[in-house]
Amino acid sequence: MTCKIHLVSGNDEARIKLKAKELVETLSGGTTDPFALEVITRQETETADETLKRLILSYMSPPFFGEKTMWLDDFPAFKQENATSKSAIATEIRNLVELLSKNAAENINLVISGNDCDKRKALYKCCSKIGEVHLFNKPEKKNRNWQVEMNNIVQTQAKEMQISIHPQALDYLVTCLGNDTQRVKPTLETLWCYSNGQNPINLSQVQNVISGNEAADAWIYSNALSKRDLESALSSLNILLSREKDPEALVSRLLMQGSTLFHNFVQSKLIMQVLKLKNSSQLESALKSLDESTIKDYKTKYPIITYHPYRLKLIVEDSKRYSNKETLNAMDLLNTAMQKLFQNSSSKRLILESLTHRIISKSIS
Repeated sequence: MTCKIHLVSGNDEARIKLKAKELVETLSGGTTDPFALEVITRQETETADETLKRLILSYMSPPFFGEKTMWLDDFPAFKQENATSKSAIATEIRNLVELLSKNAAENINLVISGNDCDKRKALYKCCSKIGEVHLFNKPEKKNRNWQVEMNNIVQTQAKEMQISIHPQALDYLVTCLGNDTQRVKPTLETLWCYSNGQNPINLSQVQNVISGNEAADAWIYSNALSKRDLESALSSLNILLSREKDPEALVSRLLMQGSTLFHNFVQSKLIMQVLKLKNSSQLESALKSLDESTIKDYKTKYPIITYHPYRLKLIVEDSKRYSNKETLNAMDLLNTAMQKLFQNSSSKRLILESLTHRIISKSIS
């Protein structure tokens, strides 16, 4: 039996709208017949409680022909839900919860969508009990795993569109998109057209579609550090610095990015040593063979093992381009450069170019 009540919420407006629209199209069979599909949105002249009153009255009215689908679209006042408040909106939310709890219609599909429905409150709990809740939260950049979350979002959308992406291309794409989930679907559509629908989409294709922005060029710089490619690193720096209005902020971001890169190299060297492996191709199977408690412990000590296997393999391979001493020295150089950035008025370009030369040079001192 198809679920009749759906709540779509969270703080990711783009994915909330996308999922709600998808549900409505599925439940209504794609009809535009006003007797079979009713979309209720807050009008400019009405308050949120008046919108809910319209929804409740319509929900209590039986459909003319068999079954109908109703959509409360982009409801703006979930945050005002309160179990004891006498405000008009809190009262109407309680009325809706009571109606759905006691008299859920068998011939009406109801989709309720909007930001910030509280999981601890009655409406969320009611929809979870008698229907289905679809929760979408935006990856927060302050969370160290935001890129992993964004990676999963892109992969999920790509799978729905029957698109496959090479892991390195996916890594580049996520770097360029940041946590802007609104750009995921249109960007994948553009990539699908550019690649003539051929799978998998590779790094070169993604770079051709998404280029000329700071994230893309910053990725190229970081990748050049990984590959120990001085020419590419200096070229990307030149492009970045030539158009940056705030070079200090840019240099800070690149230094942090470089620091993360070499911290990952340290982790990869340690995990290879702990598992007594010599070849990066052995790592995936070695990790899969570990028992649950060991893998949980390793995830805490070496967070990079949660990365996609191909990305992890590349990190391990690139880490071998630097000896243990060079890796630690590179981290020291990055820390020193960060201190110089804030302690004196030296040229930001000079600091970064000098650092890049010293790191990539075969003899770090």
